[in-house]
Amino acid sequence: VVQVSAGGGLVRVAHSLLLTSTGRVLSFGTANNGQLGHGFSAGKQLPDVLRPQYVGELAHLHVTCVSAGELHSAVVTADGDLYTWGDGFCGQIGHSDK
Repeated sequence: VVQVSAGGGLVRVAHSLLLTSTGRVLSFGTANNGQLGHGFSAGKQLPDVLRPQYVGELAHLHVTCVSAGELHSAVVTADGDLYTWGDGFCGQIGHSDK
């Protein structure tokens, strides 16, 4: 692991991202807003992830930087592309919707 980013801030809402030396990303913690990158289902409570798991959707990318926000996450790739996911209730993930 070459980088760790801890997110959260609300009571019982926290998650972390890990970056490996090979550019892979793992996440763990509270999953209720899709901030872990392991899926999301509106209206359905997702279980917390207690042990780091690879973020499968990023497996084909070489990630160089990770950042965990309060209810969202972001990574930057070696190509300079930015990927964001989670809850964007205030527009913080750069999508036009949540």
